[in-house]
Amino acid sequence: LVKDINPGTASRFPSSFSADQGLLWFRANDGANGYELWRSDGTTAGTSLVADIDPSPLGLSSFGSMPRHLTRFGNRVVFFAGTPARGRELWISDGTAAGTTLVADVVPGPGSSEPLFSAAPVVLGDTIYAILREASGAFALFASDGSPAGTSKVLTTDSTGSLAEFVVLTTINDRLVFNANLGGVGLELWTSDGTAANTELLVDATSGGSSFFASILHGDTVAYFTTTDGVDHTVWRTDGTAAGTVLIFAQTGDPFAGTPVVQATLGDALIFTTSTPDFGVEPWITDGTPGGTFMLADIAPGATSSVSFDFVTSGESVYFAVESPPGSLHFQQVWSTDGTSAGTGLVIELPSPLAGAGVGNFW
Repeated sequence: LVKDINPGTASRFPSSFSADQGLLWFRANDGANGYELWRSDGTTAGTSLVADIDPSPLGLSSFGSMPRHLTRFGNRVVFFAGTPARGRELWISDGTAAGTTLVADVVPGPGSSEPLFSAAPVVLGDTIYAILREASGAFALFASDGSPAGTSKVLTTDSTGSLAEFVVLTTINDRLVFNANLGGVGLELWTSDGTAANTELLVDATSGGSSFFASILHGDTVAYFTTTDGVDHTVWRTDGTAAGTVLIFAQTGDPFAGTPVVQATLGDALIFTTSTPDFGVEPWITDGTPGGTFMLADIAPGATSSVSFDFVTSGESVYFAVESPPGSLHFQQVWSTDGTSAGTGLVIELPSPLAGAGVGNFW
């Protein structure tokens, strides 16, 4: 045990982890301040509350500032947090209470600029980028150096505010990749160097309509994303350019198949979960080509679906948790894969959650 943050038998589920340079930043509730920003160097003495951003008395209407989407920015961390006076906005911290400040109050007063289904801020060079909701309801890409004076809008990504609530934002090969409703093609993926002048369509995945981008994840030199229009479900690979964006996996004409979910990368290979009629939901892998895409394991044999979650890469393997036995909702098995079917299997079966044990929050 590193630290009993909420002393005694009460649990407060630390989450929203971000680790770099020997420090772990996270959200936790000590029972007195609600969910606030914490950090740890791995020792009891070095694990502490950074700042009580929302000092409001705890109750039905206040659970703390609820920091989320923690992103390292040099030796600082940038994140979304909320207060009654400011709503949910972008904040930054250097690890001290005095150095934890509001980046910008994009929607002045108690209104919030954080979208309902927001994406984590990203860092490109020495600049923070985030997609925020403006007071008008429109969505826009913002750039910041971490200060109010150094924060400005790059471009509007959805003037209607009706399509882009599920925000996608990442970086790949010194390019931003994000979803936007621009150019009359509906909601699609766009790429940018961080300026409006050098922003262009990455792919029109759903010609004549809008695409819902369920998930996106990047490897060493490429990124993977999934799309659906409600009937067709696809997995794509991109290097951040339109020419380097290709379709690698598709399930077409089946509204009940479910959208594939990107889970982890091994170098530039992607592990994802998807559903097929013969095998249900199982883990798959791709090397970025249709021919190099296959199911890793039929964990729940036949058309029964397995439940796999919390995929995390460590060295040359990916570890994940699996429901066991099937249908029990007892998440107690640890599996791993080296990217081959032969190298995919059970690592350890933990005691039953009924005995007070189980798997959760791999890190």
